[in-house]
Amino acid sequence: MSDVPMISVVMCVENGARYLQEALDSIALNALPGMEILILDGDSTDDTVAIARRHALAPRILRQRAKGHPQALNQSLTEVRGTWVAYVDCDDVWPAGRMRALWAAADAGAGEWIFGRAVNCNAALRPLGEPQPARLITASLLHHSIADRIGPFRTDITHGSNIDWAARASHAGIRFAPIDALVLQRRIHDSNMGMTGRPKAMSDLFQILRDHKARNGS
Repeated sequence: MSDVPMISVVMCVENGARYLQEALDSIALNALPGMEILILDGDSTDDTVAIARRHALAPRILRQRAKGHPQALNQSLTEVRGTWVAYVDCDDVWPAGRMRALWAAADAGAGEWIFGRAVNCNAALRPLGEPQPARLITASLLHHSIADRIGPFRTDITHGSNIDWAARASHAGIRFAPIDALVLQRRIHDSNMGMTGRPKAMSDLFQILRDHKARNGS
């Protein structure tokens, strides 16, 4: 493995104490040289910040300047120090070997957006299906420079801003590169944003689809 440039691992979180320790432990299991951990906290009222502060990863913890997940993602683009960026949700888990697999493809020049397979799991991390290729930002390793070509995450939608960003990345000619490795255990539970605000989530996703079709003239 060649020298790894700094990789920024970003977590945007608000009141994520329930699964945070497990998420951070999985990041530690995948640690690479030159990796920084950045946590953007949205004024959590639970033990989120305390858990993060006492973790061996010693993450850099910043307060979110504006309310909302897309707003936090946009802030992250200005705060990260790494050449490459990996996003993680506070309730998900990184399988062992994830970062080495993604970095191997990035180091070989495979693309600017390296993505692997994700598997949906229940709250106890039991798989709900087979791993599938996923262009989710949480299943990827992204070159920091692509943000200049894609633009910011949309803040006019509450749900799916990362899906919209991936669609716009494709339209902008970003080079995607898939790898055949499991890189994300995506926990589905009763507190997921998409579960607690399902009608709004569906509305936002339909808007993303309409906008994507309009960009492509269909």
